[in-house]
Amino acid sequence: MVGVLTLQQWNEDYPSRARTAAVAQSVSSNQAGSDLPVLTSDNAIPAINSGTTSPSAELISVKTDTIDALIDPAGGDIISLTLPKYPAALPEQGEPSVPFQLLVNSPGCQGELTCVFTAQSALAKTDGPDASNKRGVYQVKDINFTLEDGQDVVQVDLFKSNDGVDITKTFTFYRDRYDVSVNYTIVNNSDQVWRDQLYAQLKRDNSEDPSQLNSKAPMNTYLGAAVRSSDEPYTKLPFDEISEQPFAQEVQGGYAAMLQHYFVSAWIPDQQKKHQYYTRQDRDGYNFVGFYDEPLVVQPGETVQTGATLYVGPKDQEGLKKLSDGLELTVDYGMLWFLAQPLFAILTWIHSLVGNWGWSIILLTVLVKAVFYPLNATSFRSMAKMRKLSPKLQELKEKYGDDRQKMSQAMMELYKKEKVNPMGGCLPILVQMPVFIALYWTLLESVQLRHAPWLGWIHDLSQMDPYFILPLIMGASMFVQQMLNPTPPDPVQAKVMKFMPVIFTFFFLFFPAGLVLYWVTNNVLSIIQQYIITKQIEKEG
Repeated sequence: MVGVLTLQQWNEDYPSRARTAAVAQSVSSNQAGSDLPVLTSDNAIPAINSGTTSPSAELISVKTDTIDALIDPAGGDIISLTLPKYPAALPEQGEPSVPFQLLVNSPGCQGELTCVFTAQSALAKTDGPDASNKRGVYQVKDINFTLEDGQDVVQVDLFKSNDGVDITKTFTFYRDRYDVSVNYTIVNNSDQVWRDQLYAQLKRDNSEDPSQLNSKAPMNTYLGAAVRSSDEPYTKLPFDEISEQPFAQEVQGGYAAMLQHYFVSAWIPDQQKKHQYYTRQDRDGYNFVGFYDEPLVVQPGETVQTGATLYVGPKDQEGLKKLSDGLELTVDYGMLWFLAQPLFAILTWIHSLVGNWGWSIILLTVLVKAVFYPLNATSFRSMAKMRKLSPKLQELKEKYGDDRQKMSQAMMELYKKEKVNPMGGCLPILVQMPVFIALYWTLLESVQLRHAPWLGWIHDLSQMDPYFILPLIMGASMFVQQMLNPTPPDPVQAKVMKFMPVIFTFFFLFFPAGLVLYWVTNNVLSIIQQYIITKQIEKEG
């Protein structure tokens, strides 16, 4: 437990990030008059974030089996997006399900709710519709688009024409997918050269993770930005550091993402080209992460296309990896990801056989205990021998009283005579700790456990047990384990150990049921194994 909490705090205090002197130099060089936009302390790109309400009379509605989105014709930004397959919370019996809202634009809202989180894209540098800090208003043939039965794709075309240049901004939504293609087609019918650049960014306020606000088992998971840097496939960029250390790097392929528990939003540009990634925070405190491309030059009579992919949905490793290398790491397993990844693969495989995540957790725990059976056996044998020596140790304590030096010498002689290693019960457990910590993070980060039932009263393995049955069973199992362990010779230590089941039970009252189920299963299996080995040692004596 101490190891879990220590690693969790380490990940929070020392997030992975890459910032070098070269980055700072690249920002300064942009201010010297290159073709790239001027980067100032307040504006990393032209202010495509200006305006918080739509000047148009109506928004564009898009509904698919996985996404309900609203697009603002002013700029063509996605300002609202809900996920029909992921309820915000499990509804009460007889009440309708309310879908989880990932993107939202409600500036001025009160409390800890997310007020502003939008996906923006623009041609905003020189000749595009969003240049001069103004959002161009697109025209659209319809304002309601629905993915009908039998359709796999729904396409939304936004049009704008200016001085002989026709621009079409096309959103393509797909069945059973959370990635959206956003493409620009520029047709230059004028006699002038047209120039601009593609920008895409995510804009978010500093509110709390909505997944945690809707949770009765809040856990400390990462909320912030992330990119693929030149050094690392996954680089965290916390909100509280963006204003002090803006990120700016040119990266091949890559992505610009905003993370929260279970869900991720990310812009993914062409993976075969280099793109300039950045973060910034404006005067209103909004956080931005995004990218921009090299300047586009469209000659008279020429047609040019550009665009990117927007992912807005659950942290599904398989789907994320197909979009960009490193994006799957937003399922953040921390320092022990190399252990957590195969554990998740095994858990998924077991679920494909049994069809229930609760039973999958139990079977995975059984499998892990079976792999570590030899180490556990060594540990339990050592503890059984120590328990057998408890009466003799008590006699030594009474004989030597407060003379700790003689007491220690007598104890070492007794251990040598009985061929008992007092550390034999600890070392095997320490070897296993990384695996169990990795399993902890696997269960914590897996969106598959969100709203997943087990049996009876457990309707959501990602939430705490509503009746505290599993935590109480866990506490009872810890007490039984203590009965099988040797009593510490130090009376103060013995009293502390007696309180441990009570303390841990209190902690686990608020843990997600899936994590508590894992600990309960692990404890029960340990008790069975320890009981059998203890009886064997007693018979040998």
